Amino acid sequence: LAHPASVDSIPSSANQEDHVSMGTIASRHAYQIIQNTRRVLAIEMIGAMQAVEYRGVDKMATHTKNFYTKGREQVSS
Repeated sequence: LAHPASVDSIPSSANQEDHVSMGTIASRHAYQIIQNTRRVLAIEMIGAMQAVEYRGVDKMATHTKNFYTKGREQVSS
């Protein structure tokens, strides 16, 4: 997914390689990368929330506690 779409070449007419815009492929790859990143960050957030529960929710800063509370609204413990 991470390699540039411009290095790919596909046959476009009668199996003759021609200059083809790879913009659509690049945008699909970008979309998949974003979805993968969202999934990884969600897993990291769940792990962080569990770690906070071991340490103690009362020891968190205000902004961190807000982040934790909103996360737990989405994913229960």
